Amino acid sequence: ELYQNLPDKTLQLLGLGVDKQYGFVLKLDDDRKLLPKVARKFALSHDPKQLVYGGDYIFNSPSFNSQYGADGEFARYFSGPSYIISWQLAWQVTKWHGGNSASYLRYGSSSEDVDMGKWVNHELRAAAGTGKVI
Repeated sequence: ELYQNLPDKTLQLLGLGVDKQYGFVLKLDDDRKLLPKVARKFALSHDPKQLVYGGDYIFNSPSFNSQYGADGEFARYFSGPSYIISWQLAWQVTKWHGGNSASYLRYGSSSEDVDMGKWVNHELRAAAGTGKVI
């Protein structure tokens, strides 16, 4: 598996979660341990029909040049080892604005977590900032 394919793989994962109507899609690196009680508590305390994006560590400002996209812009994002997004946010990223998301090479990077931040930022702007970044 090539690192530069991760944004496409992530979009496919989100699309499958939407199609299966999962309330939340959790992305977890294979070297991380799932904490089922924590994941369940999160899912039960948040509305999957709202724009929800959460994770372990959020980059609110850039620390590395690789955090900028091809457009030269930075969007805050959760680091790649783990993050979770609601069904509604996943639907908007993959279905409603799927064309924009799939065109990430125009504005994004080869880093799926950076691109996820770009996709989430796009959706929050479209929704006038009504989502939750937790």
